[in-house]
Amino acid sequence: MRIHEKAPRPEGGRPPASRRDLLKSYLFLEKARVPVLESRGWLTEFKDDLGLEHVYCVRTLYNYRGDRGITQLLSRAVNVSAEPLWQKESIAGIDSSGIPRLKGENWSADREKPERHDLYDKLHILVGTKTGVIAAAWTTFGNWHDSPQFVPLVEAVESWGGIKALTADAGNVSRANCQAARARGVTPYIDPKENAVLRSQPGDAYEAMVSFARHFPNRWKETYRWRTKLESMFHAIKAAMVEGVRGRSATSRRNQILARCVVHNLRMTVLDRYGE
Repeated sequence: MRIHEKAPRPEGGRPPASRRDLLKSYLFLEKARVPVLESRGWLTEFKDDLGLEHVYCVRTLYNYRGDRGITQLLSRAVNVSAEPLWQKESIAGIDSSGIPRLKGENWSADREKPERHDLYDKLHILVGTKTGVIAAAWTTFGNWHDSPQFVPLVEAVESWGGIKALTADAGNVSRANCQAARARGVTPYIDPKENAVLRSQPGDAYEAMVSFARHFPNRWKETYRWRTKLESMFHAIKAAMVEGVRGRSATSRRNQILARCVVHNLRMTVLDRYGE
């Protein structure tokens, strides 16, 4: 992945930090589960192994973790790190889950309590169900709905060559979402609501999906059941965030979560290549 460094300011002053070094530092800290406050000693110890030109102080790491330029870099890193395994996938899934901001909070317990959703950031991911690789990821506030994030996740993935089906729960059902999947040659398997109208002659991707689900429930479930694999992906990501994501700004917390997604993809790649 090509990383474009910022040029020094013409008027002088402190030069901008190396994005390459920042990216390596953030990924290493997430992998080692080391908080930024304790990062200086760890990064100094592994400086040569990581190929770092600079070991930045705690304040610099905190400041740049809240930078939106780092967000774009990490989002791209998620896509690039998923490419080797994404080519092996045939069924993908979209889901979301709350990532706590404080230690001891549990999304499963607060999921049905809207007044507590402000204590979480919600992670939306597009995952391959065979290898568990995350092809695209984004975060929103805990009280935001899932459906509006469906199309941006689909658009974030460039290649859909081997994907035949895209699954999601009823919270993502809409005509626009079904059409976005269908436009990429992928059959949507989004659980339709009980009051969905069954048309005798489907006129779009949504109506065709409802018709298939109602007329062929067994064939529908044979593909839709793969969506449950996404729960194990969230468990793997949350296991490394038992103390929650720390950060005053939403951008800082988002970058921390995206870095964890990149680490997850790298781990899945190593497991696929070398096994357990």
